[in-house]
Amino acid sequence: MDDYAAFVSLANLLNSHYFYSFCTLDTEEFSKHIRIYEILFTQHVPEIKDKFTELGIQNDQYLLDWYMTAFSKALSVPLASRVWDCFLLEGEIFIHSVAVGILKMFES
Repeated sequence: MDDYAAFVSLANLLNSHYFYSFCTLDTEEFSKHIRIYEILFTQHVPEIKDKFTELGIQNDQYLLDWYMTAFSKALSVPLASRVWDCFLLEGEIFIHSVAVGILKMFES
């Protein structure tokens, strides 16, 4: 892929509904992503959800970084690449699944 095509692809990706809400710091749109995550978080890892609530950890304290970078900073390069591949294939719901999956790994 030449430089121009790569730039156009990146620009289109950043202009997608998912990334646009983060790039513009649209708190209303970001809140929608947090609500989706909270539903999944409560359903799939209630013990960790309860512990986070007890410790006063709010979802936006870690989700903004995870979601804005699609886990590029939080995961190793091979794993982050796989997340990106699946995200591009399956859409933004996959990002929510990864976030819950990471926390599920720490469930006892």
